[in-house]
Amino acid sequence: MRDKTVVTISTVIFIITATIVFFLYQKKTSFEKITTVPTKAPEQKSTTLLFVGDIGLGREINWQIQNKKDPKFPFLKIKSEIEDADLSIANLEGPLIENCPLTRTGFKFCGQPGNALGLKFAGFDLVNLANNHTNNYGPDGFLETSQILKKNNIDYFGKEKIVYKNLNNLTLAFLGYDDIVRRLDINEMEVAVKNSRQKADIIVVSFHWGEEYQQKPNQRQRTIAYSAIDAGADIIIGHHPHTIQPLDYYRQKPIFFSLGNFLFDQLWSEQTRTGLIAKITINNKNIIKIETVITWINDQYQVERSN
Repeated sequence: MRDKTVVTISTVIFIITATIVFFLYQKKTSFEKITTVPTKAPEQKSTTLLFVGDIGLGREINWQIQNKKDPKFPFLKIKSEIEDADLSIANLEGPLIENCPLTRTGFKFCGQPGNALGLKFAGFDLVNLANNHTNNYGPDGFLETSQILKKNNIDYFGKEKIVYKNLNNLTLAFLGYDDIVRRLDINEMEVAVKNSRQKADIIVVSFHWGEEYQQKPNQRQRTIAYSAIDAGADIIIGHHPHTIQPLDYYRQKPIFFSLGNFLFDQLWSEQTRTGLIAKITINNKNIIKIETVITWINDQYQVERSN
């Protein structure tokens, strides 16, 4: 009888011990399961590109800068709009050279080398040099301009130079073409855009095109823009008309046919004093937001926000 009691007690102890061990094991494995759940990957940081139209640092603008001895002067009221973007891009209309003639009229543009300090102060990182005034002082003037920009940490694209920028795990390609001095070879442009797609996530193509002072794009502009997008371009930026032309879309890609004048000495009309800033936000290699800001060139030749 005593032996049977001992066996019963031993059995009970075994069952209790096994139950406790099982419970502890389950608790441990449950805890492990909780702690090994992977955390959510952080979202990719957005990238903001900012574009403006024509900037002319020659003629009357150059005269005003030299008179005030301050290349920052034209940009004092607009700097805050430009510098916050990850990349700010403009069309620079005319070379920057030593011994630039100080003139307030004419159609041969140039500005003093020190004028580049204004671009740097405003926050511009990149300029298009594919336009009808780039070669106003020949190849030497172009070379000097590129060197002055480099000294001020401003890169350029156009004139067969493609620029690639890497930001926030995003590779951007910038291509620039002039359709004014010499008619653009659309086939050559398409090949360049297609080749850029092999290296870039987002392709921006800047065109100097259209008709001056016209507020609507012509068929030539549309043909070029659509061809660029068909070849792989994601963003089209236009300039030269000196007036704003509308934003359009083709295959869900934005086309700014003309951003108008950002800084130019054409104060004779409301249209030539008004410009457009385009802010394009990109996330996960997709355009997620487009914003615009209207600018105005005041009587002192300063750019200011209009809206």
